[in-house]
Amino acid sequence: MLTPKQSQSGLTLIEMIITVSIMLVLFGGSIAGFFKFNDRQNVANTMSEVKQQLESARTRARVRDNPNQAGCVLQGYKVKTNGTSLESKILCGTSKFSLTEGQNRDVYEIQSGVTVTAMDITFYTLTGSALVTSPASNFIHIEGNNTYYAFEVKDSGEISEGCFVVSSGSTTCL
Repeated sequence: MLTPKQSQSGLTLIEMIITVSIMLVLFGGSIAGFFKFNDRQNVANTMSEVKQQLESARTRARVRDNPNQAGCVLQGYKVKTNGTSLESKILCGTSKFSLTEGQNRDVYEIQSGVTVTAMDITFYTLTGSALVTSPASNFIHIEGNNTYYAFEVKDSGEISEGCFVVSSGSTTCL
């Protein structure tokens, strides 16, 4: 029997269960947050690379950067996706209407788990203006697991800043 001056120290089973439950909820939330952050970073990294490829093709077309391809009268650069990679190709020909694709200038492998709208964009020499053949609109969408980013390539060749959007195909920023 305990005397009034003696007390037991320690935690009851109920206190222990409550503490462990709170820790599990916090741990589960942090894991979910980490996965969301990781998906967002993958989409952001892909977006940066896609924009860099587009800017590079536009600049190379403007300054007529022809890497000495024999028999090529440079008319511009084409950037397109094939599902797994983004390719920047040289366009040769005597006019905008007689173009043939030359060698690949740059190739970027798209990260697994991230998709980029199928695109086919041509930047013409000197003006740097763009002809967006595909997609139907000038918006490019990049998607990860429930993370979406959209930006626009204008006919003038200008590439917008873009933003994370609410859903696939949307242009409404978060």
